[in-house]
Amino acid sequence: MSVRTVGAAAQSARDPRAVASLVLSPTYDPLGDRHIASDMGIPLFVTHDVAEALRQPMVIVAGELSGDEMTASVESAMRAYASAGGTLIINDPESMGAQDLAGIKPTVASQKRYEIHFDVASGDPGFAHLQAWQSQTIEIGNPKEDTADVTQSLTPVAGSGARAVAHFDDGTGAVSVRPIGRGRVIALGAALYDLVVIPQNNHAPDSFRWYDNHFEPSADSPQFMVRDWYLAYVRGAITLDTVPDGMSGALIFTHDVDYSLSIINMVAYAKAEHAHGIHATYFIQTKNVNDQADSAFFDATGKANTVKVFSLGGDIASHTVAHARDYSQYPFGSGAETPANYHPKVVAGGSKVVKGRTLGGSLLGEMLVSKALLDGAVAGIDVDAFRSGYLYIHPRQFEALTRSGYRFDSSYTAGNLLTVFPFRHLADGSYDHESAITEFPILITDSKTPMLPLVPDFDKVLDDEAVLHGVCVVLIHPDVVADKLPTELALYSHVKGRFWVGDMDAFGDFWLNRGRVQIATSFNGDLETVRVTSPAAISGLTLDVSSAVRVVSASGTDAVATQSGTSVVLGNLTSGQTATLVLEPLKHAAASGDILKRRLVPAHSFNMGSNL
Repeated sequence: MSVRTVGAAAQSARDPRAVASLVLSPTYDPLGDRHIASDMGIPLFVTHDVAEALRQPMVIVAGELSGDEMTASVESAMRAYASAGGTLIINDPESMGAQDLAGIKPTVASQKRYEIHFDVASGDPGFAHLQAWQSQTIEIGNPKEDTADVTQSLTPVAGSGARAVAHFDDGTGAVSVRPIGRGRVIALGAALYDLVVIPQNNHAPDSFRWYDNHFEPSADSPQFMVRDWYLAYVRGAITLDTVPDGMSGALIFTHDVDYSLSIINMVAYAKAEHAHGIHATYFIQTKNVNDQADSAFFDATGKANTVKVFSLGGDIASHTVAHARDYSQYPFGSGAETPANYHPKVVAGGSKVVKGRTLGGSLLGEMLVSKALLDGAVAGIDVDAFRSGYLYIHPRQFEALTRSGYRFDSSYTAGNLLTVFPFRHLADGSYDHESAITEFPILITDSKTPMLPLVPDFDKVLDDEAVLHGVCVVLIHPDVVADKLPTELALYSHVKGRFWVGDMDAFGDFWLNRGRVQIATSFNGDLETVRVTSPAAISGLTLDVSSAVRVVSASGTDAVATQSGTSVVLGNLTSGQTATLVLEPLKHAAASGDILKRRLVPAHSFNMGSNL
C-alpha cells in the first residue's frame, strides 16, 4: 500500500483511516514505520505536524523524544487525542512527557537485553498472530557476544492503569498499554526501526537462532503486532494481504545452477515442474572458462538447456559468472565488462578464501556479463534477479545491482535477517537510505542432505509461516535429481491449494505493484465504501479486514469474500483503474451464505505462476 508523505497534494487524497507517522525531530527518517507499513500493507503517511497527525485514528510517534520535542502543549494534545478514542504508539519514551502519557516510571536504558517475550495470555489484540513460540519470544541481541541495541525498560506507575504486556529477558517491561478515556497509549521499549529495519538489513548483532530451515519471525512479530493493533483499533481498517488470491502463504522454488551437472539436471526439474504446473526460478551461473573450480559449462549445451528450461516455464536469473569464494573482495569494476572481454578465472591460492582466488574478476563484471549472457541465450527475456555465489555479500552489492539493471536480490537467508517478507534493502553500508533493490530472503535450503527425511520438519516450517501468510523461498541445487526433486514435489503437495506457488519475478511484480496501491474509504451507516486504485495492473489483490464482511456490490473488478469473511479477494485491476466495493459487516447480513459470489479470474491467467 502506498506510503505517503503529507503535503499539499497528499492531504486531500489521504485515507481518513491511514496511520500517521509523527516525526517531531526535523532530521529523523521513520524507516521503521515505513518498512512495516510497506510489508504489512498499512496505509501510512509521514508528517512533522502534530495537528495533522492527531486527525488520524492511529499515530506512531517516531524516533527518540527529548523534552524540547515533547512539550507540555504537545503532551496535552496527545492526551486529549487518546481520551477521544485515538491510539498513540510511542517509540523510545525517554522524555518525561512521553512517560507521563504512557503511565510509566523513568526508563532505564540498557544494551544487555537480548529477547522480548510477548504475553499472549494478556489478550492484547496486537498478539493475535503470534501463535508459535518463536513468534512469542523474539531475539533482539546475542548474549554470547554480549551485543544488543539500546532498549528502555517500561515500568507502569501504580494507579495509572498502564500494564506491561511484553517483557525483556531481564524481566523489565518491553511493551506497555495504558487506557485513557476511549483510547490508549502504547509504549515500546525497543524502537520499531531496531526491531525491523536493523535485522532486515543484516545490521543486527547476529541475533538469529538459526541460519536456515527454521521458522524465525523475530523481525516479523513486531510488524504483525502493529498491523493487528491497526485492525483492532481503527474502525473500517483495511490492510493489503502479503500474498495474492486469498491464500495463506506464497511458495517460491529457486534453483542455484552452479555446477556442470546442475546445468544438465535442471532440465529434469523443469520438466517435472511443468507437469505439476509449477513455475520456479533458476539462478544460473554463466561459467565461461575452464579453471580450478569447474569446466566452462555455460557453453552451447548449457545455453540450449537454459532455453529449454525457459520454454517449460522456468524463470531465468543470474548466479554470477565465476561463483568464486573471494567474490566479496572483488574490485568494483569499470562497467565496460562484456562477454567478449570478461573471463574471470579461479586459481589456487589466496589466504582469505577457502578454495582459490579469482584472476580478472570484478563485481560489475559478475552482474553485467551474467545478465548479458543469459539475455542473449534466451530470446525475449530480461534478467532482473540475482543471487551471489555461496550467498556471500559484496560491500557494494546493491549499488552494483542497481547500476546493472536488476530489481531483485536473493542472497540472504530468512533466518539471518529474521524475516521472510520481501523488503526494500538499504543502500550499501547505509542505515538511513534505501536502495532500489527488493530482497527476497531464503527460508528453506538444501544445506543438509538427504532432504527427504527432513520433509516433515520443512512442512512444519511452512505451516508456521502460513499463520503469518509468509513468502517462503526455497533453494534447491539441481546437482542431483534423486532426493532433492522428490523433496520439492513433496513440499508442493503439502501446500497445494493453500499457498500461491510461482516464480520470483512473478511474485516480485505483484509485490512491487501491491506497494503502489492506494485505498480510500468512507462510511454510510454500517456500509463501508472502499475505493482501490492501482497505478499498475495487478491481479488477486487481497484486502484484510478486522471482522467478517460481505460484499454488497463491486464495480471495476470482480470481488469475493473468503470463507471466513475477513478478507476480500479482487480480480483484475488494469493500470490506473479504480475499483469500488461496498462492504457490510457480516453480523448485519441475512446469513453468511448471502456473500456475493462473484467470479474470480482463474489463477493461471494471472500470469503469476501456478495456484493449483
